[in-house]
Amino acid sequence: MKPRQNSRLALALGGVGVMLLSMAVHAETFGATVTVQNTLAVTNLQDMDLGTIFATRTADAAQGVAVLELSATGALTTPAVNPNVSIFDLSTAQAARAGITATIPFNVTLPQAEANLATITDDTAGAAIRADGIQLIHESASPTVAKLYLVNFRLGNVSAGATFVQQPDEWVYRITPGIDPNIAFGIGATLTTEPIPAAGNIKLYQSGVYSGTFDVTASY
Repeated sequence: MKPRQNSRLALALGGVGVMLLSMAVHAETFGATVTVQNTLAVTNLQDMDLGTIFATRTADAAQGVAVLELSATGALTTPAVNPNVSIFDLSTAQAARAGITATIPFNVTLPQAEANLATITDDTAGAAIRADGIQLIHESASPTVAKLYLVNFRLGNVSAGATFVQQPDEWVYRITPGIDPNIAFGIGATLTTEPIPAAGNIKLYQSGVYSGTFDVTASY
């Protein structure tokens, strides 16, 4: 008879055990969030200033443009001379300078204003300059006064031990931070006279300030 009592006891305990397990199951709901940040803040540390230049008129149709190159360190040079039109610097200049705080590699995108200036004595680059160049307009805003243009922007003079590599899209640069996350870099560009597409339409430059703006963005 005792074995039967033991078996009944075992069944009873087993039943209690099953009830305890099902009472212990409990679900709790949790939230999940993530913040996406694809862009970086770019700080304007210094505007671009091309100083004082000499320019009296544009070339005639299909006679090209005159150019001055501003490096990312602020040096002005004349890479090529166009006998049809003159432009040269009369003072020192300064490149634009920007700042970004980051600890991982990121891309800097300059204006997409690319022009083939291998030949400047004809209108080879004219269409690209007119379409994509950043216009610098005389303070009078007169449409009869010739414009100046900025094209072929370039990045360099990177501080804080960071390194940079120009990408296949030549207006994009990949910067890898160094130990210091506070990174500064210079921005240069090529200044050109206004390319004239129609014959007999030479435009004159007037003394005064020519100005314009351009955008620089950064992203991971």
